[in-house]
Amino acid sequence: MDALAREMAEALRESMDFLRAENQVQAHVAEAEPSFLKRELFRSNSDEFLGDPKEPLKADG
Repeated sequence: MDALAREMAEALRESMDFLRAENQVQAHVAEAEPSFLKRELFRSNSDEFLGDPKEPLKADG
């Protein structure tokens, strides 16, 4: 019975370590994503719309 409890405790520890590592990766990706999006936006050199924001069809044009 003790061996089963030890194996279960070890499996739980491994699962928790895996989840912690996965959360760290996701946090790192979430931090990097906005800077990536900004870089891509500035790289695109899109035209600036100076019209009325209430008229989206003119913005598309």
